[in-house]
Amino acid sequence: MKHKITFVIAFQLLFSTVFSQNDTSTIVIMHTNDMHGYINKFAKMKPVIDSVRNANKNSMLVSAGDLFSGNPYVDRYKEPGYPIIDLMNILDYKISALGNHEFDYGQAVLQKRRNDAKFTIICSNIETQNSEIEKIIPYKIIKIGESKIAFISGLKITEEGYPETLKSNLTGIKFTDPIKTISEYKYLKDSASIVIGLTHLGYKADQVLAEKTNFIDAIIGGHSHTIIDTPCVINNTLICQAGSYNNYLGVLTIKILNNKIVYKKDTLINISNRQKTDVNIRQVVDKYYINSDLDRVVGFLGKTLIGQEEIVDIFLDAFRITTNSEISFMNYGGIRIDTLKKGNVKALDIYSVDPFNNDLMTAMLSVDEIISLIKVTYSSEKKKTITGSIKYEVELKKDGSIGSVIFDKVLDNNKLYKVVLNSYTVKSYNFKGNSKFKNANLKSNDALIKFFRDKK
Repeated sequence: MKHKITFVIAFQLLFSTVFSQNDTSTIVIMHTNDMHGYINKFAKMKPVIDSVRNANKNSMLVSAGDLFSGNPYVDRYKEPGYPIIDLMNILDYKISALGNHEFDYGQAVLQKRRNDAKFTIICSNIETQNSEIEKIIPYKIIKIGESKIAFISGLKITEEGYPETLKSNLTGIKFTDPIKTISEYKYLKDSASIVIGLTHLGYKADQVLAEKTNFIDAIIGGHSHTIIDTPCVINNTLICQAGSYNNYLGVLTIKILNNKIVYKKDTLINISNRQKTDVNIRQVVDKYYINSDLDRVVGFLGKTLIGQEEIVDIFLDAFRITTNSEISFMNYGGIRIDTLKKGNVKALDIYSVDPFNNDLMTAMLSVDEIISLIKVTYSSEKKKTITGSIKYEVELKKDGSIGSVIFDKVLDNNKLYKVVLNSYTVKSYNFKGNSKFKNANLKSNDALIKFFRDKK
């Protein structure tokens, strides 16, 4: 989901007369977030990053999390996720927030990628002592020039207390409320002249964090994929975010006078429309894009599908038919590209639209249990988070709470229906009947590929 923030204008604490080179020191923090394995833009990013570094020696590059899950060339590499870690090392990232999709490959792989990284991954609201993951530090202080910058991070969790990934990937890990936890680190202001919230909470939660704290100078956020052209200021905290997929590079400029911040501003540089590329980076990326398995044709699509509402129908049909079920459901968040083009469908297309490749699970459910599934997964924004092969609408009561569920055809209250879901939905929501679900011994990618092949 993307938002465009167009309100609130500049932020400046003192008149520009204090900004002479002799009086102030300037810190520049370049930032990305929610890259999701999109390494193809790194060749365009490199010249921009070099330009910023050449203009100011006191500069660094950071990430606000979600490095993995989205690009099959990275996700299905022989060492999952390694290509983006390699390129981040080459570009000299200094630090990254821990994102929820960092867990998607499992704990053992995450630890391997942490070992490969020359940068530090931080998170304040995680406890890993009973897991396969070595301790993750809550913050890191980096000295640059004469200034010390403290980066403190937090990871968004659901009402059930987990980040948005398969719970099976989180065995032995505990999480605390990120905003409350970050609030406990006010003492960082005593050790650093700048405190940066390098968060993976989402734009709305970043606003809450700014409201509830008074020691964070700027928040570099992620998770919500928000493009913030003109950052807002809440409680003297500048809130920044740079979209997703390396389409933008954020550049946060901070000026310090007598160890105090006198100016801060964030701008976005559009990487997508850049023409200049770095040849060496391009060669590294091209090496990782060699994968004959992804180029194989698995089927044909008769028309271009645009948007989740059109693409989801393929998931619903594929899941229902390949598991011989009567009703199928699919979470919109599992659909990661917004267009499937007419013509030959390659394995790359399947893995791109469905990078998570969850297990399919089936159960015999009553109408009451189906309604419970729909109500429980209905989001706080009062919109569908899942859709089904049986169409439905949710009626809201006057107080905004969920009322009845209306189906497009009559369901028999005395009958049990075979329902298929992916394992993420089953394991993420506590609805009536979810304990009945059994593994169908079929992955979602395989179901989609089989569906296309059989349809010819």
